[in-house]
Amino acid sequence: MKRLVLASGTSIDYGLGTRLGSLDGHRVLGHTGSGGGFTAVLGSFPEDHMTIAVLVNTESGALSLAGGVARAALGLPAKTLRDLPVPKEELAALVGSFDSDEGLVENFERDGKLHFRLPGTQIEGVLLRQAANIYAVDENIEIHFLLRNGRSAWAIVYQGGLMMDAKPQVH
Repeated sequence: MKRLVLASGTSIDYGLGTRLGSLDGHRVLGHTGSGGGFTAVLGSFPEDHMTIAVLVNTESGALSLAGGVARAALGLPAKTLRDLPVPKEELAALVGSFDSDEGLVENFERDGKLHFRLPGTQIEGVLLRQAANIYAVDENIEIHFLLRNGRSAWAIVYQGGLMMDAKPQVH
């Protein structure tokens, strides 16, 4: 499966309607969908000869469930989140607003940590640094920031190991 190359030259883990990713080193590809009060995930782990299909009659939860089933089937331990110190230069590079299908997501600094908020909502939280430019919202959602010229150009969101959204920085 080839990665999608955007007009900007940025390569993301998506192509031909298929989401790509990795769950603790196990390659995964799949497709997700939602609407009418349900969500669905089809995830394939080709090297492990395993495919997982999850259908849930709620607006969310399928990806978390699929990730949990995959971890159990592959014998992977529950994900342990890290909370590494954030270097000042990295923090400065990741502050800003990112556009997505759900609207703007704002990253900001508070007490030496990277935080996020969805403007106009009560949704806000801290991003836990896992590695250089990789942050976790929780055990199931990771954000990989792609830098260009010392600033974050994209925030790529992975859920349950699958690439879910590519959010360009807008300012």
